[in-house]
Amino acid sequence: MSGIAAACGIPLATLEQANPQIQNYNLIYPGEVINIPQGVIPITGAAMAISPASGNPGSQVTVTGSNFPKSATVNITASQQGGSGSANTSTTTDSSGNFSASLVIPNNAPAGSLWKITAAAATSGGPSVSANFQVTEAAPTTGYYTVQSGDTLSSIALKFNTTVNALLRANPNLNNSTTITAGEQLAIPGSLISENGQTIYIVKQGDYLSAIAAAQGVSLSALEQANPNIADYNLIIPGERIVIPSSVIPITGAQITLTPLSGAAGSQVTINGQNFTANNAITVSVGPQGQTAAFTLSATTNSSGAFSVTATIPSTATQGSVWTISATTQTSGGPTASATFQVTSQAPTGLYTVQPGDTLSGLALRFNSSVNALLRANPQITNPNVLTVGQQLYIPGSLVTVNGQTVYVVKSGDYLSLIAAEQGVSLSALEQANPGITDPNLIYAGEHVVIP
Repeated sequence: MSGIAAACGIPLATLEQANPQIQNYNLIYPGEVINIPQGVIPITGAAMAISPASGNPGSQVTVTGSNFPKSATVNITASQQGGSGSANTSTTTDSSGNFSASLVIPNNAPAGSLWKITAAAATSGGPSVSANFQVTEAAPTTGYYTVQSGDTLSSIALKFNTTVNALLRANPNLNNSTTITAGEQLAIPGSLISENGQTIYIVKQGDYLSAIAAAQGVSLSALEQANPNIADYNLIIPGERIVIPSSVIPITGAQITLTPLSGAAGSQVTINGQNFTANNAITVSVGPQGQTAAFTLSATTNSSGAFSVTATIPSTATQGSVWTISATTQTSGGPTASATFQVTSQAPTGLYTVQPGDTLSGLALRFNSSVNALLRANPQITNPNVLTVGQQLYIPGSLVTVNGQTVYVVKSGDYLSLIAAEQGVSLSALEQANPGITDPNLIYAGEHVVIP
């Protein structure tokens, strides 16, 4: 409600008074009709936004404000509605009356609790604005969630930071019914379940196949082969069921995994190793494939033979180059493992002009995207095998101007609330500017999002 009020330029209290049919102003549903009162005085003063608007206990929330007094102290507090929890911090506005600060929701915040975050100028009579943060709960690592008395699909979606649509997709036995009973077991996005002798992972927002493969210790190709029903391996949907193959040979020797697997020059890469010799020194070598290592790092395994270290790919790394990252035990005869990192380009600001030799697959690799995403972003392409030198293309992750409008081209892993935060607009305003998006919780790489 507060987001709708801000987007429509009216006080929250006025919006609530205009909608007496809403029993709980902190709980509104997609598709619900909200009456917007006429003749109210629009809000032109202080404004505040928080990102994210929901998360687990201990989440760090970025609070940004505008139109506050210049060079003034602003006190930021978080208080649990109906509870005793609280947190606070303070910051100073810049010469334009803007600020940005971080606040941490306490680790003991109850899942499902609502917290009111308020930013108030310390000067007497100064402005004060607030927004709500919903505390969610991590999905069960394995197994199902057992429905409790009083649960509804919407409350469970709120509790686990997902959507009703994702829950319906994850639980086809519901047959699109929103009626659930106490004791019923539900699959939750982000969890691993066992069904009919198969191990199944339930996709959550932001997942992608290569990350699921790495987390489950199987190869990406094996995961793709086990899920032939997925039409586009670059597009998986929250609530979708992914079969984890059990017939593959498990990885029992030393291995390393990289997060992320690709990125622009200058990217930071987390290197995790396992099944190495316990309590031993490890040398991690990083360099272009087929060449001498550009630099090395040192790490030490724990009592389980695991280690974690972070490397930064040099900012001079060539776009499109592949870098080999190897981990070697320093004791003679110890295990060695390696993985590769693909250096990609940052998406351009504006349109990309096709160069001689460019292909869609080459551009997808260069910009860490997919051919399908490029085709979705560029419906004017009639033949995906033919590009014309000088042709201009939309690249996922870029910001472009189309017919006088600012348009963001969605990249893999994006979601609307993140785009809203990055572009400095409210989520409700972004949704209103894009009525063609029928499900705000489901956007596709390559899709065009208008920035109001």
